[in-house]
Amino acid sequence: GLNLWESLFENLPLLPAGAALWQLIGPYGVTILTGAPGGSGVLYAKVKWIERHLNPSPKHVIKQSDKRPYATDEESGKPNLLIDDWSHNIEGWLNGGGVAVQFDEADSQANLQAVSAILTGEE
Repeated sequence: GLNLWESLFENLPLLPAGAALWQLIGPYGVTILTGAPGGSGVLYAKVKWIERHLNPSPKHVIKQSDKRPYATDEESGKPNLLIDDWSHNIEGWLNGGGVAVQFDEADSQANLQAVSAILTGEE
């Protein structure tokens, strides 16, 4: 059966702030970078969660706890956007040349405004 980590990740609810954010960014073709504490079962549980809750589906789901190598586009060198709730990940991303928004589940409007500004180039 599922271990504790696996069932935790598979059964998390989709928060309203996350749903609103996904409506905005989902159509852009998103890559999800996610750590998987506890191994492949956790990654599988997260993928199941993504399949259940995120529509349109992300373009890629990559198991990666060190997100910084993805901060810029490999070919063009253009900055990529990271939306993350961990300030540690945000810092590394910015240091790697990317742009970032710290996700706040309590302030959906702030998330949407910050992300919109970056996507439309009006930051």
